Order: sequence, then C-alpha cells, then structure tokens
Amino acid sequence: MKTKLFVAFALLLLAGGALWWWLAGGKRLPDYIPARSKAVVRFSAAAFARSEMPRLIAEATGLPALSATEGDAYFFVTPNEYFGAALTLRDASAFVAAMPPCVTATEEGGARWFWTEAGWLAALRGSTLLVLGPATAQERDRLAHTLRVMLDAPASEGFACSPRATSLPADAPVALLASPSVLPAPYGTLLRLGLPDTKADIAATIALADTALVVSGAAIGAAQALPALPDARPAHLLQATLRADGPELLKRMRSDGTLRLMLTALSDSTSAAADIRRLCGTASLLVTAIDTAGAPTFLLTGRDKDGRPVTLRSRHAPTVAPSSAALPDGLSAYAAVRIDQLLAAPLPEGVSPLLRALLGGYSRATLATTPGGAFRFTLTR
Repeated sequence: MKTKLFVAFALLLLAGGALWWWLAGGKRLPDYIPARSKAVVRFSAAAFARSEMPRLIAEATGLPALSATEGDAYFFVTPNEYFGAALTLRDASAFVAAMPPCVTATEEGGARWFWTEAGWLAALRGSTLLVLGPATAQERDRLAHTLRVMLDAPASEGFACSPRATSLPADAPVALLASPSVLPAPYGTLLRLGLPDTKADIAATIALADTALVVSGAAIGAAQALPALPDARPAHLLQATLRADGPELLKRMRSDGTLRLMLTALSDSTSAAADIRRLCGTASLLVTAIDTAGAPTFLLTGRDKDGRPVTLRSRHAPTVAPSSAALPDGLSAYAAVRIDQLLAAPLPEGVSPLLRALLGGYSRATLATTPGGAFRFTLTR
C-alpha cells in the first residue's frame, strides 16, 4: 500500500513538473517577450556576432559583455515602455563570474537577479538572460515585477504566439516590428510626420555594413518601393522637407509630444496654428538646437495656396533659411540629421547614454518616407 502511495505521489510530482515546464519552462526566447510589446528586433546569431551590440549593451547597462551567446537575440520595448533584451548565454557561469563588483546580485524564484548602477535589471534563469531598463532605483520593483511576469507566464501569452509575430520578417539577418508611436525623436517624430496617418505597425529589415546601417520597411500591408535618394550632408542639426498641407501638418504636430514643443516655442501659438493651416504643398524645416526641455530652435517655411510665403520662427530662430530643395518624386518626406549635434544637445538623462551608445559611431542620418507607407532610415559613419 505504501509503495502504491509513493508511486502515485511520484507520478503526481512528475505531472506537476511537466505542467510547469509546459506553462513556464522550456520556452523559446520570443515566448518571454510580452505579446503587446511596442517594438521587437530580432538579430540572427551571425548578425549579432558581427554587430557591435554585445559591446554597446555592456556599455549601456553595466553588465558583462554578451558576446558568448547562442541562437537569435531579441530586443524589445515593453508595453510600459522599458527597453529589453532576451538572449541565450553559451556559458552562464562565466557571465556571472565576470559580473562587476558594483552590481547588486540576489537570488529569488529560481533566478539570479542583477541590478546595475546604470539602472538596468537582469534576470538569469538557466541559460536564459532577460534585461530591462533603464530606470531609477524607485522603479526597480516595477522592473522586477515585469521580469517575473515574463519569466513565469505561459508561452501562449508571449510574442511568438501573438498574431503580430507573423509580421516580423523571418528571412532577414536583422528584422524589426514596431508601433510608430514608440520610436524615439527625432526619427520617430519625422517618421510619424511622413507616413500615412495609420495605427498599423511597421515592419522592416536592417542591413549592417562597414560604413552604414540601413533600415528599410513599410507600414503593414503597404508597398515598399522607394525612389533613388540624394546623398544629403546637412549643415545643421536637422533639415527636412515635408509634403503635407497645413491642416494635416497641424493635426500631426498636436498629436506628437516633440512637435507640440515646437508649437509652444512660438511666441503666439494661436496665430502660429493659423499660419500652419495656410501651408500648401511642401514645407521646409530647419532645427539648429534643442534645449534641456527638448524644445527645438527651428524655422518652418512654405507657401500658401496662392503662392505667398509662410514663415514660422521659434524664439532665437536661426537667421539662415532652410533648404528649399524639392522632394524627389514619390516621397512624402526627406530629412537629414547631424548626429554629432544631436548628441551634443542636452538630452534627457535616461535617453542620453543609450543614444550615445547606439549612434556614437555615426556622423549623419537620413530618413525618407513615401505616401504609400514605405520608409528608409540610413545611419552613415
């Protein structure tokens, strides 16, 4: 009788263990990523090894270098807008042994936890490493809660099982799926200005080369053809030409946090709104500086339906006029950014280290969009 009870109890434990493995263990990396993540980037193993991402992650987070990994690597933005990474370590013990002394290490819930001085929290369970941040010390519990949910939720609640996962390009070394609303300024702002006003995600492939990084894609369901683009070498922080009539341009400016700062930088926002509504055809934008609040010093020019000039200047606006070069046929927006001037601006404390790590090796960026919803973003060394 005791033997039968023991066998029954052992079988119950095995069944419980199998159920736990099915619900929370044995998951693939994309199963850990929240299904409603606002952005997901996948690096193939070869692309990750060739890229500078292992070094950049270590510099930004304060964790040991992540060069010894296996399989695809994933980077994402959570629904509560933290940056995240999901990787499989080849040698978890070596990673732990290389942890800097300044990192706070604990163990809980079958995982090892690491809190870095840069405001990043990592959870290591087996060979799976999840990283979230940046955050203040007061947000540490919020990060920990998000990571616990990611670790323990069933695979069916992860990104890989969501309908959106099918839109992430599967045949590219580096692929991106994102909501335009989460892409950071100035690129996200310009993308939201130039693309059709849609709530659809964008899907893109990312090509890494010695001298450039090119992100090419489109809103889900849109055509992806772009015309030949000029080789812009901007003289100022940002120069852009936009094909948009005034009412639509004003609507988009009011819906974007960065662009709303442009409106508040004008001495009279009511008359400025009326002037923006008068714009017809194309408008040219020149930004020469960004202050500590993120408000730009800018000049916006164009013409009304009768061909009369329309000019809007922020306080301390530049005296130089923006380029009036016509947009290439087939484009709705074309912008060029001086990265050195962008990184020299007083960026928010939480954003500055990440942007410096990601963009520090590049000198300029260009962004082109089409009315049909396609875009190309290029970083050039």
